[in-house]
Amino acid sequence: MLILFLGSDYHAIKPMLGSHSDENSAEKHHAIIVAQQAVFQLYNILDELNERTDTLIYVIKRDLQASGLLANFAGHNKINIIEFEEFVTLSTQHIPCITLQ
Repeated sequence: MLILFLGSDYHAIKPMLGSHSDENSAEKHHAIIVAQQAVFQLYNILDELNERTDTLIYVIKRDLQASGLLANFAGHNKINIIEFEEFVTLSTQHIPCITLQ
């Protein structure tokens, strides 16, 4: 599993993920963790990854709340809203983890 952590700046992430995998195996999935100011780019991230079924998108709840966007994304089916503690667990259990700040 490749984990990309999107912090302050949003970058095009498709090239980093490589080719699309249709396999359902959790090992083949990628995780995108969206935090800090990157929450303002969440619509762009969703558009860019719309056709990918091998990518899980996690957004840190406190950052969505701070930006006032929590209500906009609370029911979205492609986004997993997580607490900060879950982010720490995800980012420490899986290697490699790439941080884009």
